[in-house]
Amino acid sequence: MHKYKCPNCQGTGKQVWEEDFKKQFDVCYHCSNTGVIDHETMENDLLNQLVNVIAVKMSELSKKEVNENGEGFEFFAAESGLSDREYFIHDVWKNEKSVIKELTFLSPQFINALKSLLTTKIQPIKKEFKEEFKEESVSEDIPF
Repeated sequence: MHKYKCPNCQGTGKQVWEEDFKKQFDVCYHCSNTGVIDHETMENDLLNQLVNVIAVKMSELSKKEVNENGEGFEFFAAESGLSDREYFIHDVWKNEKSVIKELTFLSPQFINALKSLLTTKIQPIKKEFKEEFKEESVSEDIPF
């Protein structure tokens, strides 16, 4: 079975961030503190990334649209009491739900082709990430 370096913690098993000028540490819940993820988790991460790329593009396109009353994205953001950025994030989340629903109608082969497109064209990566997991050896390259 293939194992991959966790993209969230870069293989350390710990999340690190800075708060009040001090480094903070916590367990990486994505890889369960191991620093590696299995193939299924990597595939799910890639699918979630694909959904997000499509949803962001949908939201970017909707920002340019104006209805017959001349009301556009900024108007709807102001009407909802959100900043443009907050409304955009809300719109992406809404679009992610509809993209997930639409992806269920596609064949697994087509979804795999989209994931392949994501890894090769949208976010270029190295192709040598399929190294067999050994105790001392974890693949450094991940497909996102």
